[in-house]
Amino acid sequence: MFNDSHYHWSHHACQNMHWNNRKKMNNGKEPANRGSKTGIFICPLCGTYDLPENMVFLLSEGKYKPRKKLMGHGECVNIIRRNAKKLTPMKKGITHCQITGIKNGIGQSKLVSDHDHNSLLFRAIICTALNTLEGAAKFIMEQTGCDTQGIKEYLDALLAMPGIDLGLEPYPELGYATYEEAEAALNEIRAAVNEATN
Repeated sequence: MFNDSHYHWSHHACQNMHWNNRKKMNNGKEPANRGSKTGIFICPLCGTYDLPENMVFLLSEGKYKPRKKLMGHGECVNIIRRNAKKLTPMKKGITHCQITGIKNGIGQSKLVSDHDHNSLLFRAIICTALNTLEGAAKFIMEQTGCDTQGIKEYLDALLAMPGIDLGLEPYPELGYATYEEAEAALNEIRAAVNEATN
């Protein structure tokens, strides 16, 4: 499995397919990696612009070279850690997203403690997918001046767009269709290993 350092895991074959498709959409050229071309960065936590010397970066091992992931302003990183300690206990005993009803799992179904970034009030335990959607919708509303109905109209317009054939490749069918199937397979492997070692 491949981790893109944003808590998204994918099969290596799927990651390669994703990269090849990005190249096709970029007229066959290698897509630019994320980062600032101007030397100015946006703190992913507070949303303000600043210089790299005022930001904290996480260094990790990449496949070919070390990676540098922008974390944000040092004080913003400290605040998010302190807030996480207050928000995490709210998840205790919650098994499903309190808005969508999606069962807690991994990836987009992982549960997170949501709070209003303006009022700083805790709202609910929600799935990562809804949390991502809320953040993206808020950004679009701030940039365009639309309301939630406008978000629905933008989404409807996007989904109605006719596609253009660029020769993109589908992802291979790897792994398991559900979390439960993968869990059952893992339990079988663990049982076999326990039986072999006893």
